Amino acid sequence: ANSLGNLGNAYDSLGQYREAIELHQQDLEISREIGDRGGEASSLNNLGNGYESLGQYREAIELHQQSLEIKREIGDRKGEANSLFNMGKALAQLDQKWEAQSSYQAAKAIYTELDLPHIVAKCDAVLENLG
Repeated sequence: ANSLGNLGNAYDSLGQYREAIELHQQDLEISREIGDRGGEASSLNNLGNGYESLGQYREAIELHQQSLEIKREIGDRKGEANSLFNMGKALAQLDQKWEAQSSYQAAKAIYTELDLPHIVAKCDAVLENLG
């Protein structure tokens, strides 16, 4: 299933978002079929990024939210922070500044806890831009 996700990310980087979404959707279905919770969370996150690229921010937020719940459930702290960060991006696009800010701050707290200063700096930059 992972190769579908990688292929989806490749299409995404080429700007072929619909093809990417289709592959991430297939990846998601396979992950669910085989009970791979981590894979499911990853696919949901990738789908969220794909919808965000298409400007479908509400769908993106919904997918990142689902991804976040699974990552919390399985104890994937870095994944949890990534979902929060991505959710912040989509919320900011909808001009929901307060929600975006709290999402970014929650991500930053986890990145700080995981000792990832380069990503913490990225959080600071987006928070500054938001203000």
